[in-house]
Amino acid sequence: MTTPLVRAADIAAIANVSRAAVTQWRKRHKDFPAPKEAADSDSPLFDRAEVEQWLANRKPAHRNQPAGSAASALTPTMLTRRINDHLRGISGTHESIDLAGAGLVAEYLTRALSTGVELEGFASALSTATLPAGAHRPSTLIGIDGPELGTWLAFLGSASPKLALALAPFDSLPTETVNFLHTLSQGVKDLPLQEFLGVYDILIRDEHRGNVADPVELSQFLADLAAPALESGVVLDPAAGVGFTLLNVGENRDLSLVGVDINVATHATAVRRAILANRTVDLRVGNSLGDDPAAGVFADAVISTPPWGLRDFGPAVDLYAPRWVFGRPSPRSDGIWLQQAIEHLTDGGRAFIVTTRSELSRSGQPETLRHELLRQGAIEAIITLPTGIFAPYTHIATAIWVLARPGQTVDRDRVLLADVLTPRNSRQPPSFGETVEQYRQWRTNGTIRDTKQALLVPVRELLEPGVGLVPETWLQRRNAPTPQELLNQIHTAQQALADTRIPAIDVLPDFTPTTAIRREKLSKLPGVTIHRGAVLRDPTDTDSQSGIPILTGAVLSEYVKTGILEPTRFIDPELLRNAPLTQPGDIFVNGIGRIPARKIDIEGWAVASHAFLIRVDPTAAIDADYLVTCINAETRTQLSEVAGAPRMQLSKIDIPVIPLDDQRRISDVIDDLATTTAAVERHLTRLHDLARLVETAVGAGALTTS
Repeated sequence: MTTPLVRAADIAAIANVSRAAVTQWRKRHKDFPAPKEAADSDSPLFDRAEVEQWLANRKPAHRNQPAGSAASALTPTMLTRRINDHLRGISGTHESIDLAGAGLVAEYLTRALSTGVELEGFASALSTATLPAGAHRPSTLIGIDGPELGTWLAFLGSASPKLALALAPFDSLPTETVNFLHTLSQGVKDLPLQEFLGVYDILIRDEHRGNVADPVELSQFLADLAAPALESGVVLDPAAGVGFTLLNVGENRDLSLVGVDINVATHATAVRRAILANRTVDLRVGNSLGDDPAAGVFADAVISTPPWGLRDFGPAVDLYAPRWVFGRPSPRSDGIWLQQAIEHLTDGGRAFIVTTRSELSRSGQPETLRHELLRQGAIEAIITLPTGIFAPYTHIATAIWVLARPGQTVDRDRVLLADVLTPRNSRQPPSFGETVEQYRQWRTNGTIRDTKQALLVPVRELLEPGVGLVPETWLQRRNAPTPQELLNQIHTAQQALADTRIPAIDVLPDFTPTTAIRREKLSKLPGVTIHRGAVLRDPTDTDSQSGIPILTGAVLSEYVKTGILEPTRFIDPELLRNAPLTQPGDIFVNGIGRIPARKIDIEGWAVASHAFLIRVDPTAAIDADYLVTCINAETRTQLSEVAGAPRMQLSKIDIPVIPLDDQRRISDVIDDLATTTAAVERHLTRLHDLARLVETAVGAGALTTS
């Protein structure tokens, strides 16, 4: 049996090294596997199994876990990387995501049948299916080859049309596909069945680049918003994509799930996800805005992130149909999805539809539709989502419409407007939980507690021309200070400005120009030791209890600005080998970017792989602060010569060698100048704040002169 062929770039990915390292291996090691194809080309192909064996025989620094080793130590993320490595060596007509998904489904069903797992949904038909004469039930696909494999896969697909769709990539079985299936099955052989879906989901998000998969946090947020009224009933997603949100809403609940998508390939992926989730889901193919495969389905919840801004609905969509009871839809408006959702609601049901934020304030037909929905009491809440929630695929601002059948909102005379803030610190999660609680109070009691991010607005005010439904606008209006409050703020800012004290700069010492001064390489200075940061190869992270915190430029910058030292990653101590941990008085140099060298007072941290740690012997004739000054000066020179964010090259830095007393005097001068600079910056900031407050007060008509 052969294995997939791989290129040098693939070998580099497998071994976690650069492509140049692979080139050097080929030149220096006579036992490196010979190419199997295109040996004379710039991109020869190698046998993956031979390469993995060669890597396994290398010293531990280059060893990568070979095929067939225990998968129990592999996370879903690691498994998906391995799967992608193998897919690179396969050429075929099927998309890689389809082949990988079909392989996971085939192995899942094989193991589930052999262990007596009760299959639900599309796979339930297998419990009564009859094997062809002479065939047997394998416990895994590992090692099954030839006609036996084809017979078994055909049996799995014959049980129902949806199973046939899920396994369609195996309608033909070329050697490379069989090899891939064996490799995948071997890789997941120790993975619990309930974790297969997690592996597939990572592959989907990587492959589809977010086009058909809601962000995890959004999917959970929608599920939490809908949860109180959904212990049972029907949930519909008219633009289900691969079904992330639909399955998330239905998790651990007795719900009937119905999903529709217009794309057959996306539908097939959703079918595979439903099989791996072992969940009954009614998945249909078609145009929800046209012939609507879900016509006649009335749902307790309609939850969807439909495609936005459709320029042309197509000939299948009748814009004059009676179904559009709130007004004729217009192209590029997402309002058609709002109407479609309300059409499918039961009495007491709710729709949660994600659209672009611009739909809340656009004029013309979108405004006419908003007003009609408001007048009929169909809008219960508007929730704006954090900026960039769909990043990096799109940075379009978005919002959730919470809708009901006309007159069935909590209070048809008021609407809840809420804004989920984008946290200033990227490590902090958005305030989804707070918003969920606000909405639940609104649904249950018809009131909310007063917060800065949510308010109730009378419908009569929302019907004013041009005001829109953007929560931020209404929150700013409500939270605007009174004229007296603005005046008090101006007086406070003025007093803060008056209290700023800028220290006088001491007389500089009598500097004299040098004619010739000896310079020494930083790496050659006596008593100075340079340590590279710990080599971190994913996944190396561990928890805060057993791991050592990692010092990065971002963490240090936050510490300098706020005084808060908060690690974001931890590393297993065993992976550090001989790398030293930080001590007070060390110098941290960020290897990439524009953050200069800094003397630190941090103890017991590991330095990130792109950074350096410089340690100065206290008995050496070199002052650490002077060294920082010289490194920073050289850093600015390097940055001015190279655009972007170049990698710091400490080996090229020369340090002027002067007497130790002179070094210390110069360091004191630099420190005094830095202190004065910081005070001036504080003064300018307070001056800017005062100017902004006066402008705001004038613009709001809150003050005049006496």
